[in-house]
Amino acid sequence: MVKMVVDEEYGCSLELTLGVGPGRANNVDDVAYVQFLLNKVIQNPQYATIRKMCGAHGKKLAVDGIIGPKTKSQIKAIQLYMKRWEPRLVADGCIDQFRASDNLDKRSRYTFWLLLFAITTVFKGAISDLVDEPDFPPKLAAMGKTVQNFNAA
Repeated sequence: MVKMVVDEEYGCSLELTLGVGPGRANNVDDVAYVQFLLNKVIQNPQYATIRKMCGAHGKKLAVDGIIGPKTKSQIKAIQLYMKRWEPRLVADGCIDQFRASDNLDKRSRYTFWLLLFAITTVFKGAISDLVDEPDFPPKLAAMGKTVQNFNAA
């Protein structure tokens, strides 16, 4: 289940509590949040290369919280692409949470951290403002608004 985390350095954010991908818990909220974030990156023209790497699975994902072949394919493709930025990235087809106590060097090995970083390159505004996007997972909207208001204060 997605949780709200307050970090002194990075402010308040929504983070995964369980992993997404093969062999992970695949909580519906975690999967829906990952699908939403994947759509924001992969469907952006700046990341057309990742979309091509997905082949037939490169279309916009349904943000339904179900880990199917399209979601798995996009996770693998984004990891292969991101290994160019961070060769130490664990590219195992899974997106796992990182701990707020992890330093930047350790955080950068997690796909979730790099996915959030990629969002900042395509979304003009604070990550917490993503809650205003029409395809933001409805079940997470109230928590997302709390994060948004916390960061605006």
